[in-house]
Amino acid sequence: LLLSLAACGPGDNVEIEKQRDVTRSYGRAEVGATSEDRFGERKAAPPAAEHNHAEDAAPETPAAPSGAPMAWDVPEGWLSKAPTSMRLANLVPAGNPNAECTLTLLGGSGGGELSNVNRWRAQMSLAPIDQAAMDAIPKMPVLGSEAPFFQLDGAYSGMDGEPRANWSMLGLILIRDAGTVFVKMNGPTDLVNAERAIFLAFCSSLRVPGAAS
Repeated sequence: LLLSLAACGPGDNVEIEKQRDVTRSYGRAEVGATSEDRFGERKAAPPAAEHNHAEDAAPETPAAPSGAPMAWDVPEGWLSKAPTSMRLANLVPAGNPNAECTLTLLGGSGGGELSNVNRWRAQMSLAPIDQAAMDAIPKMPVLGSEAPFFQLDGAYSGMDGEPRANWSMLGLILIRDAGTVFVKMNGPTDLVNAERAIFLAFCSSLRVPGAAS
């Protein structure tokens, strides 16, 4: 353009033959701006992939592991976590992370009823009982037998040893030829009382796969 202007003399007249209206203003270009910034031709970023929140959830765990010596029904509203080497069932009552319900099967007598009840009583900050008191504990039908069933109310000391006031524990122990069944639930007293009937239904659902009903 400068060369063209330089070639024009003082007497030369340049006639403008075409006129074009600017229909878009690109504004003032900033120092260091790219061509896309200057002319507004930036390409739209591809849409972000839709996030599937279902993938964030823990995979569903079957109620009983394949080949497990016992089966059961998971109560509605309870969560089933993966079993461990000691726990056949590892449940979260009412989905409350402060509560748990476990099913354990040990060989032999598992230490006996009285010693285990007193161990659990110690966890609840309660004094031990004697055999006469143990014999007086009411029983409920489980797996075709009668199992002592009890509720303990007190201050629960968990794995961290820190007592939790207003806590309750439900439990039963059933000694069988195939081993000893322990079912235990603990949590805040209000929740345990609200879920007590559901816990009993869970215990009643225990069965041996393939056994005649």
